[in-house]
Amino acid sequence: MGYDSRTNAKDLADLMTMLGHDRFYVHGEDRGAEFAYVLAAEYRDRVLALSFREMFFSGYELDNASQLNV
Repeated sequence: MGYDSRTNAKDLADLMTMLGHDRFYVHGEDRGAEFAYVLAAEYRDRVLALSFREMFFSGYELDNASQLNV
């Protein structure tokens, strides 16, 4: 157990609640793109839009990125 993407998403959603934002936009880059993706997936009713760039999924490196077929 550790500080995983779902825990991060919950913390970010809680922070937005604390700041008074019921709905919000999400953007992430690099490793933050994974966190942004999970936040949007877990809190679909709160996230107005998602954008990200330079994203690789955990467990994939440049050498095996072609396995993603995207």
